[in-house]
Amino acid sequence: MSDKEKYADNKHVKTDLTSGEGYYISRGGYMEIKWSKGEATDPIVIKNAKGKVIKYNPGSTYVCLTQTSNKKGTSITE
Repeated sequence: MSDKEKYADNKHVKTDLTSGEGYYISRGGYMEIKWSKGEATDPIVIKNAKGKVIKYNPGSTYVCLTQTSNKKGTSITE
């Protein structure tokens, strides 16, 4: 989850990609995570709730960003 705002042209969205919270979902399970990113060429660093960097599982990775204000309405059902 990240903070977003619209540019004056009302067509483009400015998204804060420096850090945020979210969920890592893989192999039938999930965990809450915190992510951070430095410069545009830096990789995204994902840490678990204890602050340990997690390794991605092999295969394709999909990232979905939603506004921080949507956190209340976000749920995962098993």
